[in-house]
Amino acid sequence: MNLEILYYQCCFHGNNTFNTHTKDNVLATEELLSQLLSTDVLNNRLDRYVNQYLEKKGEFLQADTLILLRRGENLRIICVDLSIFSVKSEKDLLFFDDSELNSLRRILMTDIKHIRSKSVFSKLRIDTGNTQDFDFAFSPDLKRYFTAFKRKDKETTKLIQAGAYAESFYKFLREETQIIQDEKSVLFNIVGYSDRNISSLCLRPENINILSTCAKIYKKEYKDKEIRTARREVLDLIQRKAVHSFINGKDFIQDLSTKTVNLRQNSIAQVTHQEKLNNFVNSIDIISDKLAKKSGIKSESTLRDAHAELIQKALITDNTFVFLTGNPGIGKTTAITKFLKSHLEEGFLLFYISPRTQVNLDLIDKFKSENSQSQELFDDRLFCINANSILIQENANSSTVRYYSNQRQDDFTSKNVRFINHNSPIKPRQRNQENFDRRNIDKLNIKQHKLLELSIVSVREYTLLLMKKYPIILWLQFRLNL
Repeated sequence: MNLEILYYQCCFHGNNTFNTHTKDNVLATEELLSQLLSTDVLNNRLDRYVNQYLEKKGEFLQADTLILLRRGENLRIICVDLSIFSVKSEKDLLFFDDSELNSLRRILMTDIKHIRSKSVFSKLRIDTGNTQDFDFAFSPDLKRYFTAFKRKDKETTKLIQAGAYAESFYKFLREETQIIQDEKSVLFNIVGYSDRNISSLCLRPENINILSTCAKIYKKEYKDKEIRTARREVLDLIQRKAVHSFINGKDFIQDLSTKTVNLRQNSIAQVTHQEKLNNFVNSIDIISDKLAKKSGIKSESTLRDAHAELIQKALITDNTFVFLTGNPGIGKTTAITKFLKSHLEEGFLLFYISPRTQVNLDLIDKFKSENSQSQELFDDRLFCINANSILIQENANSSTVRYYSNQRQDDFTSKNVRFINHNSPIKPRQRNQENFDRRNIDKLNIKQHKLLELSIVSVREYTLLLMKKYPIILWLQFRLNL
C-alpha cells in the first residue's frame, strides 16, 4: 500500500524566521486547510478557523511541523515542535564588533555546560503502546510533574507544546472532517526537538488524556507561586520514596536536604553514606550444596562456573530462544563463545550488537588462538566482521566493515560492501574544504557556491547574507561545524 501525505504544515515565516519573511495569516491558513477542506467550506468558515486555531495559544495552526499520513486504513499524526535555546533573537547573531568571536564562544560554552549538567536519564521517551498489551496507564499526577518543570529553558516544554498542538489537530479532524472513521486507526508521534535534546511521545487515542494534560499545562499561564508549590510537592515525594530505597535512608536524605541548604555557589557539600549488603555472593565464591543440587550442577562450583554450566545445558536443549541475564562480568558472553567453539563443526552465525565499540572487539578476541603470537583466529574457517558509525563515516558513509580472517589479508569489495582487513592502517578522516579557502583571520575565499556569486567576503557578511535566506538551517549547521 502506498503512503499518502494528507496534510503537511511547516512554518517558514514569522517568528521562525526572526520575522525576516512575513506572510498574511489568513492567506497562510487558507493554504494549509485547503489540503483538507473544500473551497466552499473555507469561504464560509475561514474567519472562524483563524480565530479558533491560529490566534489562540496551543492550537494546531501554530505548530512548527505537523503531518498527517495515511497507509490503507491506518493514520499517523506527527507533530514536531522546534526550538533553538542558544539564540533568543536576531540580535544574538549580529556581532559586528566581535572580531574575536567571543560572543559565539560564550554561547557555545553555555550550551556545553548545560549539556554536561544533564544525565542520560534527562532524555524523555514515552511509548504507551496498546493498553490491552501493556496494561499501562499514566497517573493523574502527571500534570503536577509537568507543571513543576515548566520553564522556558526546559527541553520538556517543547514536548508539552507539541502535545497541545497534536490534541488540537486531532479534535479538528474529528469535528471538521470525515477523515477519521475509526479512532483505533490513529497513532500519534509527538516530538520536542531542540539544539539541546530530543523528547518524544508515542500513543494511541485511548491515551489522549496525556495530550489533554499537555494542552492544559501549555495553555495555562501558571504563576510562579503555583510552579514553586508543584516543585515542592514533587521534591517531597522524591524524598519520601528515596527513604525506602536506602538502608538508613531517612538519615541519608536528611543529610542531603540540610547540608546543601546553605551551600555557597561553586562549592561542594560532603555527605557520607555507607550500606552493607547481606547475602551477597561474589562471582568467584563457591555456591552452596543446596543450590548446586537444586540446579543440577557440580558441587564446589564457583558462581561463575555454575552460571556457565547452566548456560551450556540451556543451549543444547530444543528451546528456540534462550534469554540470559546476570550482572556484568558474570560470564554470559564467555559461556556462549565457549559453547560455539566446542560446536564449530555444526557451523554457526553469531550476531553481537553493543553501543560500545571496544566490547565488540573484545568478543572477537575471544575467538582468537590463545597460543598464537600473531593473534590469529583459533580456526581458519572463522570469518569475523565488525562495523561502527565512525568506520562508516570515514569511508564516505558507504557500507564498510573491518574483518578478521586467517585466509585473507587484503581489502576487497563484495556485494557493494567494502571489507577492510583489521591489519590495514586506518586513514585519518579528512574534512571537506573544497568550497572554502581562508585568506586571513576574517576573510574567506568561496571557490564554488551556487547560492551566491561572491569571491572574497568577510565571514560576518557571508553569515548575514545566508541568514536572510536560511536563518534556522544555517545556525544549526554553523553550531555543528564549530
